[in-house]
Amino acid sequence: MSTAKDNELWVLLLEKAWAKVHGDYCRIVGGLCHETFRDMTGAPGYMYKSNDEDPIELWTKMEKADKRNHLLAAGISGKNVKELEAEGLIVGHAYSVIAVATVYSNEGKKTNIVQVRNPWGSFEWNGKWSDTDTTWTDKAKKKVKLVVDKEDGTFWMSFEDFKSRFSLVFISPYEDDYKFDYEMVPTPVKQDGNYLF
Repeated sequence: MSTAKDNELWVLLLEKAWAKVHGDYCRIVGGLCHETFRDMTGAPGYMYKSNDEDPIELWTKMEKADKRNHLLAAGISGKNVKELEAEGLIVGHAYSVIAVATVYSNEGKKTNIVQVRNPWGSFEWNGKWSDTDTTWTDKAKKKVKLVVDKEDGTFWMSFEDFKSRFSLVFISPYEDDYKFDYEMVPTPVKQDGNYLF
């Protein structure tokens, strides 16, 4: 079974493979992660709209996926581009979801938190539960093995903040014994690449 770090690597490799199948990165702009997960692994892929999901049910799905080392990703769509950028987030961008955890804040409040990675490897969340935020306790840092690095693109945030900013959550319950099957259909003459079904 793979680890969380393996899952992060898989997400990056899948993106490159998906672009290769379609000819280049320009042809996959705006693509949805669950479709890529499904087509590249043979496992089902699911997309959840954060605003349409019950918070408890969405957290349970993410927690279950994390425990089983399934592939997780998230995306931001919205109109508050400047506001989100000021918080260290990018609209129209897919992020890897590395892990989820439940910890206690320095105020003793039990909090569900989500570890996210910007595939660019930089530009990260600067709000509550970010790398240097004072909400962290030594016990919480130790539990999640917090690494403080402003330039790695990896960060933690509360599930509440995650849900309010990330509009889409993608989950692929990949297992090593899943089989992959596909059919390639050439695109029209004016375009390069193939469609993958």
